[in-house]
Amino acid sequence: MFNEIMALVHDRSSEKRTALFRMVSDLFAEDAAVHSDRELVLFGDVLVKLLDQVAVDERARFSERVARITSTPRTVALKLADDEDHIAAPVLELSPVLTEADLVDVASRKGNGHRVAIARRSGIGEAVTDVLVDKGDGEVLTTVSANL
Repeated sequence: MFNEIMALVHDRSSEKRTALFRMVSDLFAEDAAVHSDRELVLFGDVLVKLLDQVAVDERARFSERVARITSTPRTVALKLADDEDHIAAPVLELSPVLTEADLVDVASRKGNGHRVAIARRSGIGEAVTDVLVDKGDGEVLTTVSANL
């Protein structure tokens, strides 16, 4: 597999970038629980760069795949959380990697789609709730109030 990855690294076509992204994301996700800290940093560096080079549907699938993984590199979770609403939503709602400060930042800067996803999280803190209430629309407020 290493030779395949190296061959893909040198080809800049969108098809090859997508193939490279899939291979690297598969390598990460299949053994996420056993990667060393050093490997996780490397995966984070590579995946963050590749996320900018793949289509929206690839990013959305990846976000759904890694949303619950506790070892997802924080840089990757933050990159996904900052993406379009439907890409960010799984990570914003489910990722254990994102901190309360991360959620406050995203809720402050992004739109109501991001805020609704954050409002669906279990166990949102007071600081996050305050931003959601201050900046959110009716859907955000309804989602926050329904969150036990």
